[in-house]
Amino acid sequence: MILFVQIIGALIILAGFIYLICPKKIKGMVKFWIKGRRIYWAAMINLLIGMALVMAATNCEMKWIVYIFGIISLLKAALLFSINRTHFEKMLLWWSDRPANIIRFMGILALAMGLLLVYAA
Repeated sequence: MILFVQIIGALIILAGFIYLICPKKIKGMVKFWIKGRRIYWAAMINLLIGMALVMAATNCEMKWIVYIFGIISLLKAALLFSINRTHFEKMLLWWSDRPANIIRFMGILALAMGLLLVYAA
């Protein structure tokens, strides 16, 4: 389970690098997620990752950090299941229209969160 936590952390780090290096790629990702019922796929992915992180937390060095990441993922899944599709689209389009520097800053935050998760494992 520790390897799973490290893989999730590495994926967050990868996303952070993409945000940091290619902030314009965000628009392409947004176009992918707003089509059809992909909001529910995103919710299911977050639900599964959240449950796995909460279960894996007991095996990790810094249990509380991994547990918090799991709870955040579960809350995100609940939000995605409950939000209206049009509100989801508006939120993603608003976020993707932010200036490149703000998206890069979010990439730095993602890098830091991914590194924290890998370290906590």
